[in-house]
Amino acid sequence: MNVIALAALYNTSNCTVMREINSSHGEADRRHTYLLSFGDGQEIALKICRNLFTTTTRVNGWQTLCEHYRRLGIYCPRIVNSLNGNAAEMVCQDGETFVVYAEELKKHRTMEELDPCPDYNEFRPEILKAVGKAASDTSVLLPWPSVYCLYDTFDTEDEVDENYQNAKEFCDTIRAHFPQHAAYADKIWMLFLQKREEFEPVYRLLSKASFQSDLNETNVLVDNDGAFAGLIDFNLCGTACVLYYILLPEVCGYRLQRDDIDQLSKKSFRHMCDAFLLDNLRMLSRHYTFSDMERKYFNLCYNTAVPFCYYMINDKLHYIIKENKPAYGKVILDWVYDQLSRDDLALPV
Repeated sequence: MNVIALAALYNTSNCTVMREINSSHGEADRRHTYLLSFGDGQEIALKICRNLFTTTTRVNGWQTLCEHYRRLGIYCPRIVNSLNGNAAEMVCQDGETFVVYAEELKKHRTMEELDPCPDYNEFRPEILKAVGKAASDTSVLLPWPSVYCLYDTFDTEDEVDENYQNAKEFCDTIRAHFPQHAAYADKIWMLFLQKREEFEPVYRLLSKASFQSDLNETNVLVDNDGAFAGLIDFNLCGTACVLYYILLPEVCGYRLQRDDIDQLSKKSFRHMCDAFLLDNLRMLSRHYTFSDMERKYFNLCYNTAVPFCYYMINDKLHYIIKENKPAYGKVILDWVYDQLSRDDLALPV
């Protein structure tokens, strides 16, 4: 890959490659980043990608959303136009076609780059403030769903949305590895389909907003004083139902850890998870006003969305299989069924 030739799309002065980062996920998802320094002092992160979701159209959308976030007071590095005036270029090298775009170098370190890595919850108030600002200003709505998609698909070749895929994977995994609980998995699957069908017409009418959509320790920036400083990485961004988005463990929900599996059957632990969610929703409500419709259908949205967030439960299911802990299969099933069937939740006043 001739990086120097690609760098000339952005700056024709002498170029030095400071660092190369390969974050590819196989041949079908190529992602290469080169940190470049030019003779005139400019520094950029050159991104060279080939996957289903990186297109010139999407990069234009990412650029638009980045600028929107900056106007809202949420720092993120700008996507830099090429010398041709484009946010992204289609480039063919060695018989392969890539999408090429460039970003300013980030001004701050990510949480993950700090030693030790801080607790994500330390930054949740500021993250919720950013989410609330984005949810409240719908002047920019990207014409595709975020990776946290419900009913619609993120990639053009996906057959089903992430929520459906996660639920199916969960039930299929139970049937394959815990055949004694196959009937329970069938019961959960039918209840999921019922809740999903009931929620879809409501979902279509609920408020939508465009979000960064990849909140985690690798993308949250921290300044030298240890305070929240902004976000990076908009390549999974898109438009999402606000009510669905805020329930994610990356936003307001409790992020289940593998050590929590022992606690799943305890009422005290479940009450703690509920209290954690409600406290975060109260913080979010300082920056976002929930509509009457969002309040009315909050519980149904929770039933549909929360049980099958990947990092909530499928990750834990695969963990107990790997660690050969079959006794926890029923515990996880009970937790999922409880979240699907409960009717006691409401947004805080």
